[in-house]
Amino acid sequence: MANDPNEFTQATKDKLAQRAGHKCSNPWCPQATSGPHSDDTKAVNVGEAAHIRGARPGSARYDPSMTPEERRVITNGIWLCRICAKLIDTDVPRYSVDLLYKWKRDHENTQAVAIGADPSVLAARERILRMFATESPSAIQLAVDKPEFWEFLLTIELIRDKLGPLRRRLHEIEEGLTYRPILVLDLAEAPKWLSTQFANLLSLVAVLGAIVTQKIPLAWGPPGIPGDTEAILRATTLLRDACEGILTWEEDVAKTQFPDEIDDFRQRMRGWTHGLFAEMEKIPEIMSGPINQRLPGTHAIDLVFKAPDGMEAFGQEFVRRYRELQD
Repeated sequence: MANDPNEFTQATKDKLAQRAGHKCSNPWCPQATSGPHSDDTKAVNVGEAAHIRGARPGSARYDPSMTPEERRVITNGIWLCRICAKLIDTDVPRYSVDLLYKWKRDHENTQAVAIGADPSVLAARERILRMFATESPSAIQLAVDKPEFWEFLLTIELIRDKLGPLRRRLHEIEEGLTYRPILVLDLAEAPKWLSTQFANLLSLVAVLGAIVTQKIPLAWGPPGIPGDTEAILRATTLLRDACEGILTWEEDVAKTQFPDEIDDFRQRMRGWTHGLFAEMEKIPEIMSGPINQRLPGTHAIDLVFKAPDGMEAFGQEFVRRYRELQD
């Protein structure tokens, strides 16, 4: 499809074919995909650069959360003969994303050995595979392939993959679908609990801000210098851990019971962290924009990390009510 931003460029197709040694990447079909034409000035190609995750709605293994840049990047491609390319799109349940990434990695590794690749390069590749063993298939492949913009694409994939399950858990907490023993507080215990929750929330704000403004950019490296896969993985894991703190905070509020006279204060605190979580979820979308449009220059990510508006007034109101109840 002409000018489809989700399709591979010719340069990407050629590179996929070369990396595969012009052979089908299906381990059960090591068929050569290029050979001589009857015309001495031409060659025959029976190979195809297939999308691992589909290029458009309705195609095999299509992922609506991906951007055009992620769909057309070499990481999302696998070189196959035309029969196998048709096969994987016809029987999708059998040929999963995970399986196709494995085919690609194993086949390219075999080709690297066949041409006498430096053992240290292969060892470094194996180290990355071990390091990313529990991450998404796309994250693994991005870390191995390191295509153009890989530092940012890898960060986008890792954040999106790590925050997805947390968003579902946060929704379950809000819907009352999670169990944890109720903590029942008497009137005397409530102020200390409230103070602790305020301090924990401010700590979350500070930690999230530091990870996004310092830890992640440092992992990308200075302009023109390759990033560090291990540092990117560590930074995004720290971000996930901090976001798990959001879930813990919300569950603490949901599973604590104040005396009836002041329980409205606790109820009003529910959802205070939702803004923080929403800011985290903006990161992949904001980062994707300049990459998809291939905009040159420096681009800023504007996020807002702050405690809920009116928190100080809320605390003062609580103190007044508490004193009235004591009198």
